Amino acid sequence: MKIHSIIDAEKVIDQQGIEGQTEGGIIQGLGYALYEETLTRDGIIQNTGFATYILPTSQDVPKELITTFLEEPSTLGPYGAKGIAEIVLVPTAPAILNAVTDAVGIRYTKIPLTAEEVLLEIA
Repeated sequence: MKIHSIIDAEKVIDQQGIEGQTEGGIIQGLGYALYEETLTRDGIIQNTGFATYILPTSQDVPKELITTFLEEPSTLGPYGAKGIAEIVLVPTAPAILNAVTDAVGIRYTKIPLTAEEVLLEIA
């Protein structure tokens, strides 16, 4: 798997910090799209630990995680910068579901999207 994100950061002040923030947000979005599911029964959460509430691990991180920062300094933020935390998280799950749709020709609109669900649809 390869993820390439292009971020309008306005002005990068701390290169290492923004790369870490971006990569963390993308992996969080990956987990949201493919792994994380809150199971409930009669309004009570059933998966109360990480053994049943699955999060991505280092093994799930794409081998190619590329980030490009567009810089056009802002007059609104400090030193021309702006926050980017949610900017990378929000579009990641829809982008992953769209990529699966492009690959198999079936529209998916529910997350998490598991491999089992895709296999059931294409088999």
